[in-house]
Amino acid sequence: MPRRLLINLVLLFCVIGLAVFLGTNKEQEIIEPDVTLTDIYPDSIHRIHIERRDLDDIIFQKQNDHWHMQSPFNLPANPSRIKVMLKLLQAHSYDHFSAPDNDLTPYMLAVPAVSIVLNDTRIAFGDTNPLNKKLRYVLVKDTVHIINDSLFHQLQTSATFFLNQKLIPPGATIKAIHLPELTINNTGNGKISGAHQQIIKAWMHVESVYVGKYEEIEPIDTIKLELTSGEIIEFIILSARPNLILARPDTGIKYHIGNLDSDSLFPTKPKTESVPE
Repeated sequence: MPRRLLINLVLLFCVIGLAVFLGTNKEQEIIEPDVTLTDIYPDSIHRIHIERRDLDDIIFQKQNDHWHMQSPFNLPANPSRIKVMLKLLQAHSYDHFSAPDNDLTPYMLAVPAVSIVLNDTRIAFGDTNPLNKKLRYVLVKDTVHIINDSLFHQLQTSATFFLNQKLIPPGATIKAIHLPELTINNTGNGKISGAHQQIIKAWMHVESVYVGKYEEIEPIDTIKLELTSGEIIEFIILSARPNLILARPDTGIKYHIGNLDSDSLFPTKPKTESVPE
């Protein structure tokens, strides 16, 4: 066998052997488990308490599979906002270490600006990481973790940010609507026009684009919704279409409705035909 061919064969076997060796070691490589903030399952949570140093606390309670804000407003909570808070329990921890015995001030955790208590588990929010401002220090029991900074600022917004954007409670059904133009009774026996059915459906499902705190001003008109439960919800119109704003003085909340949705809440105005001169 020529010497050059022999050398090439030896090199080929060496390459194959190296590939097999690396592949075997890769399969045997130990993969460390993902470190999460807690091992608590989100579905086990039934109470959320946001503690804020310079703002009012916010308290939520789970009631019959629906989340309800108990303070500072007594209204249904926004399920999407609740879901984001519950995801914090299983947030990825990029690094963690035992909390220093002497001082948590360097991490702004000695007197945290905001903490969230999920059942009995408190998560305190500290400063951002100096090397990466997208990461933040949080304290869970006696351990400091570094996680994505995706919730801190939300927890310090107005409490109205966490309210349900729908105008009626979850699972409620409308019995009658008293609009300025007319009253629609939801008979449920087919004795209602298709247009009026669409109005009832719109009120059942409409979501506001913004929920804010109501400040008393002179109303334009009043709307009443009668629910099959017997509850009566009264709205006052603060601003007419297309910039429709409805308020509930009894709860201290106002709802800003989008242009397209606001049109669907009222009967269509008949088109006026031009009269030839």
